[in-house]
Amino acid sequence: MKKFISHIPVFLIVVSNALSAQVSPQDSAQLVNLLSDMVQIESVTGNEKLLGEFLVKWAREQDLEVEIFTDKDSSYNFVVSLYSLNFQKPNYILTGHIDVVPAEDKNWKYPPFSGVIAEDAIWGRGAIDDKGPVAMMLMALKVFKEKYSEQDLPFNISVLILSNEETGGELGAKLVTKSFMHRLNAVAMYGEGGSGMLKVIPSRPQTVVFGVSVNEKRPLWLKIEVKTKSKGHSASSNEPYASKKLIKALLKLDDVVETVHFEELTKTTLRELGKTEGGITGFVLKYSHKKIFWPLVKSYFSYGGPLNPMVSNSITITEINTPKSGYNSIPQSAHAILDCRLLPGTDQKVFLKRMKNELGSKVDVEVILSTDAAKDSPIDENFGMFKNAILKNFPDAEVLPFLFPASSDNTTFRLAGVPVYGITPMIMDDDLIATVHNINERMPIDALIKACQTYLDFLEMVQGIQD
Repeated sequence: MKKFISHIPVFLIVVSNALSAQVSPQDSAQLVNLLSDMVQIESVTGNEKLLGEFLVKWAREQDLEVEIFTDKDSSYNFVVSLYSLNFQKPNYILTGHIDVVPAEDKNWKYPPFSGVIAEDAIWGRGAIDDKGPVAMMLMALKVFKEKYSEQDLPFNISVLILSNEETGGELGAKLVTKSFMHRLNAVAMYGEGGSGMLKVIPSRPQTVVFGVSVNEKRPLWLKIEVKTKSKGHSASSNEPYASKKLIKALLKLDDVVETVHFEELTKTTLRELGKTEGGITGFVLKYSHKKIFWPLVKSYFSYGGPLNPMVSNSITITEINTPKSGYNSIPQSAHAILDCRLLPGTDQKVFLKRMKNELGSKVDVEVILSTDAAKDSPIDENFGMFKNAILKNFPDAEVLPFLFPASSDNTTFRLAGVPVYGITPMIMDDDLIATVHNINERMPIDALIKACQTYLDFLEMVQGIQD
């Protein structure tokens, strides 16, 4: 693979490695180059096979077990394991996806599929979502295998690598749960979700809080369309036409979003956060769902507030379009794509009925994608082991369960009956989060290596090697 910078600064490896006794400088360099190589393979959804084949080859070179579930350009799903799945050992599974969203914006600092290693980071589409986490997981498994290859351990450990996550998972997670779950023999799974965040505890804004998601909002993607029979020339625009009608319909959507609703999981998160904060502020946080405290906390939970995504459904307009025509022609139809995110307790049928009533009978509403609500994964020893791995590497942090405001393949596996925990063990500030699905996506090298060490510590805890 082409490298813009062919080596990692030695000082960075030494500093990062000082935080971890087991991920060596050589492993760190291999990890950085692995992610750079992955980013350079342009695996926009529907074209995952080339990257999948690259990772299969890499895994086999590390003497890891590989089983390929599906082998198509648009559906390349496989698992990399400590032991062959044929042994049917109970299996702890790390999971991620290799498809990425397009990168058509031209304002990137470095080309989006260059994998540039610069400014102490790996740059490019997918560096965070989700190639970086996949690289961390694979390297942790490789290092673990090298150290414990002579032992017959009680559990298998696998990295399940999926396609099609960015467009709903029909050819990825949903296909795997339908046809291959019996092969995986999963005890618990760990995928996309929370990360380390600052400015969460009011009295200690610099304390890092890791949110491990045990459930998440579910997607409801809609196409709304308006069709009219209007005059064709734009000089005759004194009558309602499709584009104008669509805009008026879209302006009504704010009235469809429900008022704030506290799920039981969110109440649990706030109780834990309140204990951490302590004092009067902590007491208010614990019981912020009570109406008596609403004047004190309203700004946090209302639209635009930092905690609003955890307590409210959302509707985002991601596309507005008309059939291609001349600049002086009036289109006879117009449509918009809506990405709605629903709280687990929201009745989708009721939500859709309210939307259709608000938009009116002349606006067509088509469901493009929807997902059932899943039950919360239990906050038990499987949650606790990852919490302990985080605290070993981030000893001053707090770790809380929470409701992930986005959606991922995790819901698919929860619906299949497997407990799933969503976490990428790295600190992400607002600037870094803003690069996901955006220009200048990048993975800081020190965060990549430290997260890999956290996964490695977790794997040892699974096997009973660490407490």
